[in-house]
Amino acid sequence: MTQRRRISNTSGRDALLVELLWYARLRWIAGAVILIAGGVSRWAGAPGWEEAWGVCVVVGVVVLAYSVILTLAIRGAGGGMNRRVRVATAIGVTLDLACLSALVGVTGGIHSPAIGMFVLHMVFVSLLMRLHMSYVAAVVAVGMVAAALWVSGSWPVSLGDWLFGIGWAGSLILVAYVTDHIAGNLRSQDERLREHQRAAAQHEKMTALGRMTAGVVHEIANPLSNLDSILQLAERRPETWTPATGESCAEQVQRIKRILQQMTSFAHPDQTGRERVALDDVVTGALSFLRFDKRLKGLELRSELGSGGAIVHLNPHALQQVLINLVTNALDALDGAQNPRLVVETERHARRCLVRLSDNGCGMPSDVTDRVFDPFFTTKPIGYGTGLGLSISYRLVEQMGGRISVESAPGAGATFEIDLPIAEPDSASRDFPGG
Repeated sequence: MTQRRRISNTSGRDALLVELLWYARLRWIAGAVILIAGGVSRWAGAPGWEEAWGVCVVVGVVVLAYSVILTLAIRGAGGGMNRRVRVATAIGVTLDLACLSALVGVTGGIHSPAIGMFVLHMVFVSLLMRLHMSYVAAVVAVGMVAAALWVSGSWPVSLGDWLFGIGWAGSLILVAYVTDHIAGNLRSQDERLREHQRAAAQHEKMTALGRMTAGVVHEIANPLSNLDSILQLAERRPETWTPATGESCAEQVQRIKRILQQMTSFAHPDQTGRERVALDDVVTGALSFLRFDKRLKGLELRSELGSGGAIVHLNPHALQQVLINLVTNALDALDGAQNPRLVVETERHARRCLVRLSDNGCGMPSDVTDRVFDPFFTTKPIGYGTGLGLSISYRLVEQMGGRISVESAPGAGATFEIDLPIAEPDSASRDFPGG
């Protein structure tokens, strides 16, 4: 029985965008609660709510209405925290504060049960928007509440009410400071973690390139040998030099140039953002680079590319690194296998496409598949791996909005499957920079 482990991402969007959609769902719930509260108070004839129930119903309807618009705006963002999403988020928070202020004005003024909800919004602003925006939101909230109290005739009169109001405003600003400080530290730690991940990914690249050094030398040696033969012949018999001879020399130089370009592109720390690329082209590029690995010579390598020209929106160099990591691990598993075979396939489905790598190597037991994507976990001897290759591959696939899974059993080989979203027709946004 094969063992399967699936690592998944809940959405093909940035993690922050997912949280914004979650926040939007909370707004739907809040609007429904406000609407129900107004209806119940009217039906029950609650004292003091003779006029407030109508405002509650109107506010509830308004909240639900702009929740629909903002949710559609966020979902249509194309896969990143772009300007459109930021504007929609800022408008949503502003409308939330305005609706809360209206509720405060008609449900008890400074002692309204809705007054505490402003604290929750300061937390949301600190976590979901740019740093220091919570201070702006706190000042705006205090101003809106003051205006609502003045318009509704609930302006504080007694000293106790004034002290309560001042304490609430001070607490709101204090919450903004604390949450902003925490959010800033978390984002700094996240950036340091990303930097460590980039360094680890670069280390894995150089390790893979080191394993292919012998193959690279062989690939370069062939055209150099051809050039040397041509030049020696031309030196002994100058009359043999023809335009065709020159073209042959130029062709050998171009072969060397292509090899060096491939090495440079793979080894250089990648700062490229997402691009719209054909999935099969990325897979073909990875397999072309892997020809430098001498272990492929005694191996049956089949590529069955059937994605039908599917376009994906991702970092192509990152996906190539994932494929190279997976193939490198497969080659290790195939060491000593009879009739070693590696099959690389692509498929297209409704809105997603698959990349599948299958080998007939030694396979893995369940206790290994359960940990195979964990950082620093490896079954290789010391000096043959860091245990970071598959962990980095998992993170890279996750950042592409995809899922990666493994199916394996001892003696039955292993199959790694990458599930990626197909690019939307108008998807052209870049990755969220993190600020």
